[in-house]
Amino acid sequence: MTGLTRSQAEVIDRELSGSPDLRDAFHTLLSHVEEGDFAEFLSSVDESDYSFSDWAEAFAVFDRWLAAKGEKTRPFDAMRGYIACCAAMSAPQISLISLKVIVNQALADHGFAAIRDSQI
Repeated sequence: MTGLTRSQAEVIDRELSGSPDLRDAFHTLLSHVEEGDFAEFLSSVDESDYSFSDWAEAFAVFDRWLAAKGEKTRPFDAMRGYIACCAAMSAPQISLISLKVIVNQALADHGFAAIRDSQI
């Protein structure tokens, strides 16, 4: 695990400057990501109708859900893929449904297979 580069950390600081708690939580979550995971994250954000901040909030919801389940690992790429699927489920409309709400509901309804498999 490599963690973030300085320029990646600066992107987070800039994008989440108005939300210090979210910024700090996202830095912590990303502190142990694999090389290339951040670039994939940015690509996913760019391909969706949601902002960087929306995605960071969705990751924060996901992180809290995993913590509540007693899960210590944070499979960032699998989490990113899950959130990307949630973002794609949101039908185009006048105003987007909050991504963090969609993720929270999906986790409540369907769970997260990446941790289910590790608990078998």
